[in-house]
Amino acid sequence: MDRVLKIINILLLSIVGMLLLTGVMVLVQGSKVDLGKIADWAAVLSASATAGTFYVAWLAYRKVPDWLGQKKNEDIYSLAKKLVIEDYYNALNFYQKTTIDLTTAFNNILEKDHSTLLSSQHTFTSDVFVVDNISKTIKLIRKLGFKLTDNVIPMHNNYYNSMQLSTDPYMNAWKYYRLIKKHDNDSNSADISDIKAKFFENFKEVQMHYSKIEMHYKILIDNDINIIDYIEKA
Repeated sequence: MDRVLKIINILLLSIVGMLLLTGVMVLVQGSKVDLGKIADWAAVLSASATAGTFYVAWLAYRKVPDWLGQKKNEDIYSLAKKLVIEDYYNALNFYQKTTIDLTTAFNNILEKDHSTLLSSQHTFTSDVFVVDNISKTIKLIRKLGFKLTDNVIPMHNNYYNSMQLSTDPYMNAWKYYRLIKKHDNDSNSADISDIKAKFFENFKEVQMHYSKIEMHYKILIDNDINIIDYIEKA
């Protein structure tokens, strides 16, 4: 993008330069310019205006690097802010919500009452991709020539990896819960103690992973690091 803008500015300068050259040629053609003639005065004014335009365009071209640098800094700050304030929090909020729902599912199984609406049970598989927003934002940061700072990388990795490791037990827990719910609603007499055992096993693992996710989030966010200091030039 920077290169394209520079090329466009060079083309504009070239065009204005040619217009300036044309104006000068108009002034010097013939033996001399008669300032008493309206046409010659018009030629002088036209050449002067063209020269002024050329100078303004040249000044604008000189300012392009500064403008691009400022725009890049604004984009970088915007991405860093999105990562820290939105992406990290949204991922935590998602796992917090589904963990609460799984706790309700656990109680439903014990009471054999599944009337409580669980908003996460049908959406976890698709909503879990909220974690991918973190990776997407970091990729955009890298495209602008920046990266996470060396002291932030370990905190980020601990947080991100704890979410990745929790995905399977979360999905398995919901899978087994749906089977148990169907069994209870159908008043089926078949023994599903093994399915319940698998749900409880995955649910326990979910609780463990969520406690780690929450801990790593606090370490990543509850510190004295300014938003812009989460990243540095690559």
